[in-house]
Amino acid sequence: MIPAWEQTLDYASKHGMKVMLEHGLLSPETVRSEVKLKELDGLIERIKGHPALEAYYIVDEPKANSFADLERMVAHLREKDPKHLAFVNVLPIIPAIKGEGKDSAVGAYQDYLRSYLKIVKPDLLSYDYYHFFRTKDGKPFDDTNFFLNLSLIRDAALSEGIPFLNIIQCSQFLDYWRMPNENELRWLVNTTLCYGGRGISYFLYWGPEKYRGLYRDGKPIALLEQVSKINKEILDLSPILMTLNSIGVYHSAPLPTGTEPIPTDFPVDLQSDHEFLVGLFSGSNRRTGIMIVNRNYTEAARVKVRSRAHNLQQYISANRSWRAVKTLEGVFSFTLPPGGTTLFEYKSKPVGSTEE
Repeated sequence: MIPAWEQTLDYASKHGMKVMLEHGLLSPETVRSEVKLKELDGLIERIKGHPALEAYYIVDEPKANSFADLERMVAHLREKDPKHLAFVNVLPIIPAIKGEGKDSAVGAYQDYLRSYLKIVKPDLLSYDYYHFFRTKDGKPFDDTNFFLNLSLIRDAALSEGIPFLNIIQCSQFLDYWRMPNENELRWLVNTTLCYGGRGISYFLYWGPEKYRGLYRDGKPIALLEQVSKINKEILDLSPILMTLNSIGVYHSAPLPTGTEPIPTDFPVDLQSDHEFLVGLFSGSNRRTGIMIVNRNYTEAARVKVRSRAHNLQQYISANRSWRAVKTLEGVFSFTLPPGGTTLFEYKSKPVGSTEE
């Protein structure tokens, strides 16, 4: 789903696609004019029943001084067309870090998110934070605040009981960006899902050649095939992850900025020299999910696991089924590809149970 003009709705419907409508009237400033609001109502009435419409695109990275107008716009759309999302993408933490020291930047960004959520009352918290860069001589390097921003977004979304979406880097829009490869994209996707993210978007899926995204002037680049493969992996995981709620996210050493270590009483003990991210999820009927991500996007990771969980099962994405984990004295091993993930689940014993 990408922002598109009204004229593309019929074309999208013909090809079974959904679009997020982009229009000059879908702007926070529209609420200041009764004339423009009436024009907006006419637009909504024209298209709200269109099968290709998925959402209304409002604004990207708003500043706090626009929240009052944003609230009126979101509320107006919700009243006129409650079936379609009013989409806003908030700022990442970068501006706060540039303006202040790291510690005060976190507080400033938390205030920004709290204010946005309190005033605008969105149905979805969307953000972007780009991670993969290169020096002037082409040497690759990574940003250091990816997990910090991801954690703050997760906390904010959980506080309001709404889902969050991460727009991940998939272009060389700026000269100092580097285009992620398949493993790096898989890493971006799986780390987001492990933090409880409910949606993934790509910047940039479609655009002109100068934006250097996945489609350039309508022509796909070779990486699109790998993105399609990763999308299939997301689709295979989604029937399970969408039934689980994130209750904890932890990292093995060395700890990236803004992260917490794996607790000593975590349901599984990872015994490996590799670096991992683990997510803990709760579900219905005493279900607990455990997602493990290889935090290294260049090398596969072999891990030996000692399980404290009862009747542990591993999700086999290829056929969307569960398989009982066979252990030897509570220990088993597996390998994760670069940036790869696997999902486990177990059920807690009922109080007073004598189950083995």
